[in-house]
Amino acid sequence: MAMNSIDPVTAFNAWLSSLTGTLTDARALFWWPTIATALLGIAIVMVAGNRHPPDMPRKPLGAFLRELPMDLSCYLGYTFTQVLLGGLLFWATVAGISLVFLVGGPPKGVASPSFSEQMAVAALAFALSDFCLYWSHRLFHWSRHLWWFHSLHHNPPALTPITAFRFWPPEAVVHFAAFNFGEGIALGIANLAFGTNMTPVTYLGVNVFWLTWYLAFSHLRHSHFALTYPRSLSHLLISPHMHQLHHSVDPRHHHSNFGTALALWDWMFGTLTIPERNERFKFGVKHA
Repeated sequence: MAMNSIDPVTAFNAWLSSLTGTLTDARALFWWPTIATALLGIAIVMVAGNRHPPDMPRKPLGAFLRELPMDLSCYLGYTFTQVLLGGLLFWATVAGISLVFLVGGPPKGVASPSFSEQMAVAALAFALSDFCLYWSHRLFHWSRHLWWFHSLHHNPPALTPITAFRFWPPEAVVHFAAFNFGEGIALGIANLAFGTNMTPVTYLGVNVFWLTWYLAFSHLRHSHFALTYPRSLSHLLISPHMHQLHHSVDPRHHHSNFGTALALWDWMFGTLTIPERNERFKFGVKHA
């Protein structure tokens, strides 16, 4: 890939163009249907007669406003980093594919995959990219030096959907690369199993399983609205309430629920904690 594909000026112009589709582009972080489902989730929480209101700061508006400059700055940095490094992150996908071929041998010839096979590839890409995100997230908690970066994400006592993108650029790059590497492994496995013409099913340019997750109350993960899932489902999917436990000021909770979409990895590797339905948390980090 030509180096001019990551030219900062070109990337900056592409980034400005992408911001115009923040609400209308399905690939954008705040595509309007995801906001609509977040509002639906809030309505579900309220209609359900929640007797335990969100554990807000004493002056919530002031807390939100204090965090807003940092949240917005990180959001803009996150989106620009994503555009700037798009070409290089392609090679993380190539690395994942190459690793599979190194272990499993050369891929099969060109095939004409069925729709069900392509759906299977989309599901595999969703699962393995989430698996790699689980480990990149866990790494930033495990290492004291990397925690310095990641603590920025945990610092705010008031969470908003923009908090989801509150990362220093170097950390964001690691997570982007982990995501692409997982997708590459999935594509490599698919090519070995079905042939080199395999692609995941997408809708408006997004893997259909990731798109479903974006629509499934993803913005409430970083909020004070404790939307829960049935306990059996909580062993498979991370609910907003479960991710809120991860942001608890109690350090014991910082080593639970590392998954982005799937709770399966936390369940498999002993880091799953399912909070009680009425349990609420104060957010932030205790500093010595």
